[in-house]
Amino acid sequence: MVIDSVREAALTETPRNTVALAGDKVVLHCSTNAQGGDGKRIQWLFGTQRLNCRPKREQCNLIIDSVRTSDAGAYECSDGSLRVAQSSLIVIGNHIRNLLNL
Repeated sequence: MVIDSVREAALTETPRNTVALAGDKVVLHCSTNAQGGDGKRIQWLFGTQRLNCRPKREQCNLIIDSVRTSDAGAYECSDGSLRVAQSSLIVIGNHIRNLLNL
């Protein structure tokens, strides 16, 4: 008798809640082990807006080179199925940064 182990597809790396200073680089990570996972299956949403990411193998990280206060909010990555991960991005603007001497 041969028993095949079936691995259920899952998001193997999910984005974390992040706090950043305006102008910083932010990377939100998302990976899947879905069959044929080439990173192109991963979708990112910011509100109702679909975002482009840079696929590499089974991951597709969302990179914001210079974050702005308008980038703050909820982000969602999905591998094209019902598996979804959410995270929040908080951006500290320059006026707060100056007040705090950061």
